[in-house]
Amino acid sequence: MLKIKGKYILSNEEHNLYARQLILSNISVQGQEKLKKSKILIIGAGGLGCPSIMYAAALGIGFIGIIDYDSVNISNLSRQILYNYEDLNKDKIYCIKKKIIHLNPFCHFITHSYKITSENVNDIIKYYDIILDGTDNFKTRYIIEKACYNFHKIHIYGGVNQLEGQVAVFNYQSNLTYSDLYPISLKLQDNNCINGVIGVTTGIISLLQLTEIIKITIGLGEIIKSEMIIYNLLKTSFIKMKLYPSKFYTKEYSYSKKLINKNISYQQIEQLKQEKLYKITIIDIRDDFEFFSKHIKQAINIPLRLLISKKVIKFIKQSFLSIKLIIYCQSNERAYIASQILDQYYLNYYILHET
Repeated sequence: MLKIKGKYILSNEEHNLYARQLILSNISVQGQEKLKKSKILIIGAGGLGCPSIMYAAALGIGFIGIIDYDSVNISNLSRQILYNYEDLNKDKIYCIKKKIIHLNPFCHFITHSYKITSENVNDIIKYYDIILDGTDNFKTRYIIEKACYNFHKIHIYGGVNQLEGQVAVFNYQSNLTYSDLYPISLKLQDNNCINGVIGVTTGIISLLQLTEIIKITIGLGEIIKSEMIIYNLLKTSFIKMKLYPSKFYTKEYSYSKKLINKNISYQQIEQLKQEKLYKITIIDIRDDFEFFSKHIKQAINIPLRLLISKKVIKFIKQSFLSIKLIIYCQSNERAYIASQILDQYYLNYYILHET
């Protein structure tokens, strides 16, 4: 890309277009010109990608890359707000091309209509400054993570499960990567929205991802580094969870190996009960509405959003000191996050692994 002198100076029409943003002292003309100069890549034009594309254009981000290989199906329409009934069965990139040209004439849109793979990812990512990850599967996220690390690109992660969402910034200053949150050795399974999702949640998480891009690009506010934000729609709550580099653990006793060793099955629990050597308490970390719909007999409910509270941890320490704790959740991701929290307080536990 040629850097022509004066290329990123705002025109009179752009001053009018972004007038309300330019009033903000944290943005001003200088900040808007930084946005105009910035190059972002949005991977996945789905529930997370669609709102990001629209608001990135409205904000005036100069170069917006979009990659997706999927077609529009009817179940997408409730949360992927760039599409409508006329787009059914058509390629998402084809649909986006027709619409984004009207979003902002001062933005440059670069579309990639294919699946991102380990073979092509480097050739795509190297041209952008920041990568917004709107994907929904672990394999692709690990591919993105590796490329971002190799090319020193900032990786903005977002994930949604039912009525909760997660946002984190990887490969930024602290050098934390996606694998520090979810090690590849855990072999976590994709849920692909089979547990349900609502468009409001994907919209909120998407805009939080884009907000981090704005802050990083302009240089304002506090970046979500060395931690992850977990948003709960029903409670309208945000909690922050500290993240740690996996390199702090030795190869012989890695965190992922430790976690695998803590798995326990229903059969093993029944065996422990029959032996009567230990008292057992099952803590269900799902949200209360999930717990009340169906739960394991005699389990107690401490949702993940409360588990991060020091008061709750103190309660667990005092109440279950001589009892074997067993963490239960249908989502492997939430169980893994819970394990990180409990380990910070040196609590012994097992994770109920459904087989």
